[in-house]
Amino acid sequence: MKVWRSERIGCDGWLPLECFLDSYAGLELVYTVWNGSELAHLCWVARQGQKTSLPRIQVPQGEAEVRGAYTFPRYRNRGLFRIALARILNDLAQEGVQRVFAHVRPENTPSMKAFCQLGFEPRAVCEVVCRLGWRRVRFRDPHGQGLSPALVC
Repeated sequence: MKVWRSERIGCDGWLPLECFLDSYAGLELVYTVWNGSELAHLCWVARQGQKTSLPRIQVPQGEAEVRGAYTFPRYRNRGLFRIALARILNDLAQEGVQRVFAHVRPENTPSMKAFCQLGFEPRAVCEVVCRLGWRRVRFRDPHGQGLSPALVC
């Protein structure tokens, strides 16, 4: 990914933030979908002990978080994320991961649809409040079942 980024940045100077999760979040596992030499989709996985997408929370033992998925605009609406997610879930199950979660904005309909098609179900609405350098996370459970990640499989 680092080599691809350096080549890409030299070409047009713009890459989405999702292309840099290894650098700023310390993630190591990325799934990619390519069309020839062109990156069409990428999706990161945070494993046990790594930071989640929520502040000050690490991935618990036996779990993984799917995060930072991005499909480049010209490749959207082709089901690439669903295909990548199915592969991710299969690989994680083979590694012994027992629970996979994700945090998805409710208005991100294509991602919500892909997650739900593969067995995830919404568990809570998570709000991250940012104020002058600090963040607070609030969970709101629509079913009255306590606090949990937004999507769980």
